[in-house]
Amino acid sequence: MKIRLLAVFIAVIQIQLIAAVVFYNYQKTEIVVVESERLFNDFKFKQEIERKLKGAEKAFKINMDSLKAISVKMREDAENMNKEELELISKEYKSLMNLIKERDENYSSSMQQAIQEYDSQIWEQLSSYLKSYAKENKVEVILGKDKQAGSGVLTNSVAYDRTDEILEYVNSKYKGK
Repeated sequence: MKIRLLAVFIAVIQIQLIAAVVFYNYQKTEIVVVESERLFNDFKFKQEIERKLKGAEKAFKINMDSLKAISVKMREDAENMNKEELELISKEYKSLMNLIKERDENYSSSMQQAIQEYDSQIWEQLSSYLKSYAKENKVEVILGKDKQAGSGVLTNSVAYDRTDEILEYVNSKYKGK
């Protein structure tokens, strides 16, 4: 009888220990929420790329404006030309207009491709930093929240929102601190 009572007592203690371990592990699970769009837009790497793209866009616009100014000048000069000169300038004008059109189309296409590639690089870098943040802070789940309907998190307590903290972390990691 004593052995049976002792076996039951040991079984109860084992169950309590298992329950305590499960409860402890459940308590340890850290879940945080981050505003994905803000994290992406305020990431220093993204801002640097935006500045570079704006610089390239400005240089392209200056180049295109110069070509367009040449085309306007050619049209104005054509008003005072004889038939032979008009035929010559007409070919040059058409070539210039084709060049303008071609550069504009190529630029739009290459910019769109560059933006997609940069966005991919930015998310890849952010993902790496988020993994480091999670490991260093014992966070098991980082949920992204967007203002758009259809994002994974519809609402959350401010206690879960770590956008500011994570943004500071990823930017300091990017700067090499």
